[in-house]
Amino acid sequence: MTLPLRWRLACAVTSVLAVAALASPAGGAPVATTVQLNDQGSDATPIPLAQADIAFSTATYKPAEIVFTLKTATAEDPNKGGNWTSPATGIDFLIRTVAQAPGYDYDVHYALVNNAITGNVFAATDTSRANPLCAATAASFSSSTGQYRVVIDPACIGRPQSMTYGHFMTYKSDINNPDSDVVTDTPDHGDFSPLLSRAKVGYWLVGRDGGIFAFGDAPFSGSTGNLHLNQPIVGMASNPVGTGYWFVAADGGIFAFGDAKFFGSTGAMKLNKPIVGMAATPTGQGYYLVASDGGIFSFGDATFLGSTGSLKLNKPVVGMST
Repeated sequence: MTLPLRWRLACAVTSVLAVAALASPAGGAPVATTVQLNDQGSDATPIPLAQADIAFSTATYKPAEIVFTLKTATAEDPNKGGNWTSPATGIDFLIRTVAQAPGYDYDVHYALVNNAITGNVFAATDTSRANPLCAATAASFSSSTGQYRVVIDPACIGRPQSMTYGHFMTYKSDINNPDSDVVTDTPDHGDFSPLLSRAKVGYWLVGRDGGIFAFGDAPFSGSTGNLHLNQPIVGMASNPVGTGYWFVAADGGIFAFGDAKFFGSTGAMKLNKPIVGMAATPTGQGYYLVASDGGIFSFGDATFLGSTGSLKLNKPVVGMST
């Protein structure tokens, strides 16, 4: 989002008064998503070799990293297994972001180089692995779990919204014999993993004039920064999927942006106390407004469950949540 300088300055001067988190992952979904790709046992070719026989692999997509792990039938520490000193031995995670089967877009290669476990990302077209797009942020082997692990920055592969991957392993069966077999294990029937999606995270800040600042994956869908308001903005809320949001003014006037729908307001009503906040329902098909005396106003599918509007409060109400 890029705002004209005058609106950015106006928002800074009027001070930020409310924040709303991007309501996705929706429904309590985790910020990190994980998929697993299982592999048929004893299918290493051309000869069965447990060190090269993939049992399963996983990929976890976090906001700042993608973590791949792989486990074989018999785990072998690259730093201790002599076969890993051969360039022919290594693990590859083949990533599809836009390519269709049997193609792929990126290759994350895990290997032992100069006695150090390394990981690099290559374009699929770089079959000789001559020009890495970036280095892995971490590459390791866990003796406790027997798993190989490599971590990359999502930005290295364009920070895709979704991806799938396949695992591939090569293993030099006898480093003392140049003519010995290189054992391979590939995805069963060429199958790739289930779809792995990037969880959206972000937030908005809103100023008293309705100037909006969007961060992370939170989209800018409009503001009241250039409008004359009857009352200042005092709160905001987003819909569950993060594709729209509402502002509420002190008189209960509602401003809906993006996919957020207007369900009503108190803008034309005489209030005992000013509105101080709002909250959306889990469905996004309604919202509540709360006044400083605890009076509640419900709209859409928001159900009225009670208020403190008739009570004498020691201090005014300043916000609410659902």
